Amino acid sequence: MDSIRAVPIEQLGTVADEPTDPMPFLDWASTVSQLPGPTCQDLLATILDRSATALTMVEIRHLGGAFRAPDPARPGACERLEGEYLVSGLGFPIGPQMIEPIQHSLRALSHAIAAVDLDRVTPTFIDGASSARRAFDQATLLRLRGIKQRTDPHRLFQANLPLG
Repeated sequence: MDSIRAVPIEQLGTVADEPTDPMPFLDWASTVSQLPGPTCQDLLATILDRSATALTMVEIRHLGGAFRAPDPARPGACERLEGEYLVSGLGFPIGPQMIEPIQHSLRALSHAIAAVDLDRVTPTFIDGASSARRAFDQATLLRLRGIKQRTDPHRLFQANLPLG
């Protein structure tokens, strides 16, 4: 099936063919400095053990190259992303009995990359279990909090995942 085409903004949610209705999920992510052979083997063993994993998705995103290079011409909240890769996992607790197995699987994923884990995330992976401190260094976090205070002193706008 060829689905490459221009997409109007109102159809942007269809690009990845993901559900458009809200649904519960549990996730975890962290950046790693590298993915050496032994870590890849541990990661694969964890993922491929179908009797021990309750995850729907495990993803490795490459963060090298332009993602890691600071670009003064394009200043943003983060000067650069730390880590060579971002490893993430996700599971859908379709019932209360699935919560613990998914949490166990996410811990196993974390354990598999422990030797190279930087305990950082990209800002888009901040979730309820982690804080903005995992995505931003202290100076950036203070700068962002200052911008928020200056532009919204009465706290009219709330984020799902505040800067803390």
